[in-house]
Amino acid sequence: MKGYIKRLLRWLIKGIPEKHITVTTAQLSYGHAMEGKSVLITGGNSGIGFSTAKKCISEGARVLIIGRREDKNKAACEQLGPNAEYITFDLSDTEKIQGVMDEACSRLGKIDYCVCNAGISQGIHSFNDVTPEIWQDIMNVHFKGAYFTAREYIIRKKEGEEGSIVFTSSDWSFLSGGADWPYGIAKGAINSMTMGMSTGFYHKGIRVNAVAPGITATPMTGVSPDENMYSDRKCGRKFLPEEVAEVIFFLLSDASKCLSGLVIPTDGGDFLR
Repeated sequence: MKGYIKRLLRWLIKGIPEKHITVTTAQLSYGHAMEGKSVLITGGNSGIGFSTAKKCISEGARVLIIGRREDKNKAACEQLGPNAEYITFDLSDTEKIQGVMDEACSRLGKIDYCVCNAGISQGIHSFNDVTPEIWQDIMNVHFKGAYFTAREYIIRKKEGEEGSIVFTSSDWSFLSGGADWPYGIAKGAINSMTMGMSTGFYHKGIRVNAVAPGITATPMTGVSPDENMYSDRKCGRKFLPEEVAEVIFFLLSDASKCLSGLVIPTDGGDFLR
């Protein structure tokens, strides 16, 4: 809802954009690239997480999604089919992540790949508008929750057992805040963590990468994939969650074994602004 209000206000000030852009995306299909693999996806009941779950399942994986809302988790798994299950949990409750990961491993047997995607939106905040409560809420989910999820994933890996982690960052991370504080700062911390974890664990067979999406059609941004995908950003458009999911899938898969420590912008080069 906040996203719609922001766009309405922008259109009232600047006028409705004359350009109309629709987006279609192609998906590579290998058929069995993740056969026998299991994937944990936080924030997997909608948006980028849901699209990633759908992609992984189409390639033979079992997926367990973690989300805060029981109804959304259940609805997502009904759409994803029998190879999907869920745990209802709020990642901001970081002291309980260890127990949740124990349950996830018990259900899946082992977790081959981990996607730390969970996020919340409290609207765009200017530098002076950020309160300690807003700061803490954003950091707890976007950074602290991601850190401890990845930590619990890594410490469960046996000697010689390979793995792959993908974090969802943001193109706001390259400005360490920009027009959206403290969201951009949390995502900047994700970028640093991605490179640090890669340095620490690649030699043990665990790869760590991140994607940094631009404005993507998800419930969190309030953008619908059915609307005009035009954007007044430099790149000229918004993005589909399926586009980002394709990149995440590649980074998880064995096809990208030489890649680690990367933060890949999925924003049409707009991060260069």
